[in-house]
Amino acid sequence: MLSPAPEWIPELLELHAEELETLWNRRLLAHRSHGWTLGARAKLDARIAAHSDALVLAADEARALVDAQLASGELPATLAAAFVLLSREDPAGAERAHEAFEAAEGLTLEAFRQAFHHAAPERHRTVLDRLAASGSDAHASVALQALAFHGVAAQYDRVVALTRSRDPALRAQAWNTVTFLASASPTSPVYAGLRAALGASFTKGQADPDPAARGALHEAAAWTRQGWLLPRLRSMALEAQVDDLPQLFLLAALGTPEDLPTLQALASNPGLPAERIELLGVAGSPVGVPAVLEAMASADDALAISAARAFLDITGVDAMRPGRIAVRPSPDADDGLERVRLPDVAAARAAWQGNPRLSPAAATQVLSLRQLSRRACGPRQVVGSVQELVRLRVGD
Repeated sequence: MLSPAPEWIPELLELHAEELETLWNRRLLAHRSHGWTLGARAKLDARIAAHSDALVLAADEARALVDAQLASGELPATLAAAFVLLSREDPAGAERAHEAFEAAEGLTLEAFRQAFHHAAPERHRTVLDRLAASGSDAHASVALQALAFHGVAAQYDRVVALTRSRDPALRAQAWNTVTFLASASPTSPVYAGLRAALGASFTKGQADPDPAARGALHEAAAWTRQGWLLPRLRSMALEAQVDDLPQLFLLAALGTPEDLPTLQALASNPGLPAERIELLGVAGSPVGVPAVLEAMASADDALAISAARAFLDITGVDAMRPGRIAVRPSPDADDGLERVRLPDVAAARAAWQGNPRLSPAAATQVLSLRQLSRRACGPRQVVGSVQELVRLRVGD
């Protein structure tokens, strides 16, 4: 008697698993890349969902593949497996997901943290609530962030405690959770209580020696409307260090026209990374265009590329040349080379000078759109950097 054939072809499941590793790696890079619009990310997410659905529907027939990915020690593969596990709707699948989550540590726990941002939390609510209240600090941090990311106004006492953790990674995660809570329910009693309870943490955290934790604190301060933030950023700008640059983008996004001279000085400071010129793009003022155009003509490729991004932020015009060239090594690229487009300075100058839609008056209107997008968009839409508050206005 012939044995029944399996419902799923193993070779096809392997192809789905391999493709998921590639797509999640691309998704991780897109999180930090200027070349990905929100529309392009949505299309990438749709491809991830399609391949994940195959492994979800295969259920236990794909278990060996998923378990191998989960134990791979590589974040894209581990993230792919965590997302598949969290997406299963059958009781056995949910039980397996919860077991793997509670046993996770290190890179695997980080994979679950990111996977929870993409997975519906409802079927995991009981486990998340329990770990948020009584799990280890590491698991509580992931659970609290998962709930906050999806707009659940969780109890804030443990979030506040985690902002004072001895582990800088947990401090940064906790401040990110504060940001999600603040943007999800700014009128709720939970938010009011959270804001009041964070006073001492904000005071102590401003001197945090870890740049990532300090940066996350400042973003949380922006979303919770801390009155001390702008004066602090202005003070930082006077003696800016390399580690301060990510936080100074907040000054560019939240500052007033009176801050433009400071931002121009920062943008021309050769002691800061090339991305400094993008401060002018985030500020969105036509006053910064001459400096941006000058930087686009620089022999420093990194500075020229950053300047083109700033020009795009201010005007909505992509002044990059067609095609891509390899300019520098990158550990994230498959062949070790980062491929980028170089700017066309002549085209940018012509666009700025010859198109009445890009006059200084029109650019001021673009600035108003930037101000509007700043108010309308929450961090879970942006998921990355302050600069993308501006890029939301640029079409796909």
